[in-house]
Amino acid sequence: MNLKKIAEIITLILLVFATLTLSVLLYARFLYPDADYEQITITVEHLTPKVIFAALSLKDYILALLFFIFIYPICYFLLNKKQQLIALLFMSSLSLYLTGYPTHFILNQTKTTLYEQHYIAPKTLQLTFPKQKKNLVLIYLESFEQNFTEEKYYQKNLIPNLQKLQQKGQFVTNFSNLPGATFSVAAIVASQCGIPIRPRTQKNDLYTKSHFLPQAVCFPELLRQNGYQTALIKAADITYTDVDIFAKSHGYEKAIGFDEIIQTYPEDELESHLGTFDGINDKSLFEYAKKQLAAFNPDKPFMLTLFSLDTHGPNYFKAPSCPVVFNDERDAFLCTDKIVADFISWFKTTPYYKNTTIVILGDHLMPYALNNKTPKKRGTYNAFLNLDNSLKLDTTKTYSTYDFAPTILESLNIKLDNRAFGLGRSLFAKEPTLVEQLGFSYLKDALRQKSDTYERFQTPPQKR
Repeated sequence: MNLKKIAEIITLILLVFATLTLSVLLYARFLYPDADYEQITITVEHLTPKVIFAALSLKDYILALLFFIFIYPICYFLLNKKQQLIALLFMSSLSLYLTGYPTHFILNQTKTTLYEQHYIAPKTLQLTFPKQKKNLVLIYLESFEQNFTEEKYYQKNLIPNLQKLQQKGQFVTNFSNLPGATFSVAAIVASQCGIPIRPRTQKNDLYTKSHFLPQAVCFPELLRQNGYQTALIKAADITYTDVDIFAKSHGYEKAIGFDEIIQTYPEDELESHLGTFDGINDKSLFEYAKKQLAAFNPDKPFMLTLFSLDTHGPNYFKAPSCPVVFNDERDAFLCTDKIVADFISWFKTTPYYKNTTIVILGDHLMPYALNNKTPKKRGTYNAFLNLDNSLKLDTTKTYSTYDFAPTILESLNIKLDNRAFGLGRSLFAKEPTLVEQLGFSYLKDALRQKSDTYERFQTPPQKR
């Protein structure tokens, strides 16, 4: 075989690989049009065959294959051999662009002073706890948006029960969707630590076998240091995107996920507890949460964090006990809305309720259009329930996910001397949030620019 033939074979293999890569990225962009480089990088780092097969349906594989079938003939059959090399370079460049890396690279040529000027280090905060410490139930709802109440987009209010809870409590609406907080694990970190998630700058700095942002401080750590019992329960695999490591690194005594929950059920009942994304369904999640509440020592305060899953796309799950209304993903939101409301109603009958703040947050915006419609003004769902009468959220504020960290702490009647935590600013305070102070455009870039301070958050303990 001569060198020319070998070169042709190598070009063909590269062309197939480039076409496959481009097809996958194009379809990923079709599913998740707003995903940035940070989200793509962290997701790819944690992809396993189990995750891939759980996340996609047969329809998704067929559509991705159609992308390949459409692109490959154009590059191979319709172009001569010299142009195939050009096609290869074009597809490689387009694939790189679709990952968002060029924007990431450009932004990282500039160092930001955001953290040096505006980050309030939790270690320096003076926290004053009330004489009777309040419990916290923190519920993250997968992809829940405030605008799901709007019938003109969805033909029906998809969160009628959650809307009623808001009306009995307090909530804010002027949301800014900032980078570093736009997917599930990022939303956890932003709302509990007041900082974003960024791709690691050195091997194993962000994710290791035993540490997750080891030099950062998150508020569950402060609660645990002050006598709180802490538990995090996730309907999905707790190890996906290293949520288990985050929990153990930042103040949670217990980190419970699918594998731990499923072991508590007899084998002949397992099927009835399964949901989407290879996880526990939301009804079973909240039933399990009741068991954890019963396991807490009633003489000590607690923080219980829950993560729902049924509304995770593209494969949604509706509990059999919920009616079919639309026969599409909207039914999953209607169902989880009812399940959460039922849990809150039950919780109100327990002795815990009187001394417990309940915070319900949509973890991030819906990644793609629900019912093929996207309102211009969007925001994650939020509700602060059972607050003391002295606490009033400033509903005029423009805020981001980062602002929930100090706001949640103050909702427990804990006094923060700076009314801030990390990059977050309390929504109970008069002081402006960073979105208001610095502007969305500045923050959008600054959060993705290089930062020596942020890199120190990633440094393992042995490298201090």
